[in-house]
Amino acid sequence: VFFLPANVPHSYYPQTDRWDVRWFVPAGSGVTDLLHTFGFDRAMVYPLRNAAALDDIHNKIHMAFQLNTPESIFYSASYTYEYLFEFYKQYQQQSLPASVPYRKRLLPVLEYIEHHYAEPLTQKDLCQIAGVSSQHLCRMFRHSLNRRPMEYLAHCRIQAACNLLIHTDKNIEEISYEVGFNNTNYFCKIFKKQTQMTPGNYRVSHRTAP
Repeated sequence: VFFLPANVPHSYYPQTDRWDVRWFVPAGSGVTDLLHTFGFDRAMVYPLRNAAALDDIHNKIHMAFQLNTPESIFYSASYTYEYLFEFYKQYQQQSLPASVPYRKRLLPVLEYIEHHYAEPLTQKDLCQIAGVSSQHLCRMFRHSLNRRPMEYLAHCRIQAACNLLIHTDKNIEEISYEVGFNNTNYFCKIFKKQTQMTPGNYRVSHRTAP
């Protein structure tokens, strides 16, 4: 299952010639608090134990919604809650027990990156913040975020660059330096790797999108 919060740039592709995508967007006054309670507050990919169970509930949501009766919205809402609880249950059962303490120890590192991503950070700097060796830091990131430390840093920088490309008129070289890259060519390489687009194309496509 892919979980994608609103306004998160993303792309994904099939590994086979045929694939089937099922999706829905829960809404309502309480959905944000519920998702945050479950820990669904950032883009993530979650492994599943029983995809068929989720697929069955997903079908019930759409069937109830398509009835288009005064009662159908209540049935659809109840099935949506059922889906979210089943999703959470399966995710919790699949999570590695070691990831829980790792996440707690990583919080200071993640907060530091969030506020200082534009600075010339190294993996050694992050190790000092966490108080662990480089090898152990990599293990913590892998179990918690399925990324290496410097990959996560690059991801944060690219996310910031996406925002600047859409909302400012700064040129690509200015943006690359502002988000922490000291080489524009390398910035463009990493940007395309993460978004499947060049910075220029990303700016044009998102500014002209309806």
